Amino acid sequence: MRPWGLGASVGEEPGVQGAQHALRWLPDGSALAAVVNGSETGWDIGCARVSRLVLEALLGSLVRQRDPALEGLDRALQGAARALAAYQSSAGGDDELCAPGATLLIAHVSARHAQLAWLGAARAVLLRGGIVAAETRPHTLRALLEAQGGLPGGPVNIPAVCVRHLGPQGPEGAVERVCWALEPGDRVALLLEGPERPVGTELLVRRLGRGAAGPGVAALLEAMRAGGERWGGAVLLGVS
Repeated sequence: MRPWGLGASVGEEPGVQGAQHALRWLPDGSALAAVVNGSETGWDIGCARVSRLVLEALLGSLVRQRDPALEGLDRALQGAARALAAYQSSAGGDDELCAPGATLLIAHVSARHAQLAWLGAARAVLLRGGIVAAETRPHTLRALLEAQGGLPGGPVNIPAVCVRHLGPQGPEGAVERVCWALEPGDRVALLLEGPERPVGTELLVRRLGRGAAGPGVAALLEAMRAGGERWGGAVLLGVS
């Protein structure tokens, strides 16, 4: 089996607003991918500049460490936090005017396994044979309340709040990790969405189907836009 991957980001102003994604192929044929949504002062509007800063720090560190298994992720996250601190300092160091941070999802996909790590409003979905075989839970207030037994007042009343993120001092909250065993034909969708507008799993399965990789990513982004997503990002990975 061999992995493949494609990615794209949604943005009303490309290069200015929105999440950023990256996909790196390693010498052993495996893939290292990430989606990051950075912000200067809050989580309502993504800042592409901060997203790229964190993305480059994370993947650059992991590639230099030659550690595709993500065991060096803690060191990479600290490097990204230092980059955020330097960004804040360059802006004058005023926490009220510049408090940069990011939510993120990183994946290493080989022929047989997908290793995932995430922090904030990000989730991964494993599609197998046209159904959802596994799914991670994002670190948002909505997901937290769902896990505790329901959404009082209905989902429309739940604010867009991340309960974990990466800041200038390091991760605010624990980084969650999981490893999935892969089979031929599996797809792994990496999603970074606005916390208040998650793409429903039924819509995700219907849009991605079992077609070729390229149309899958296009359909995924179409589904995100249809749900009102303005600054999200996605990577679609698989094995064949």
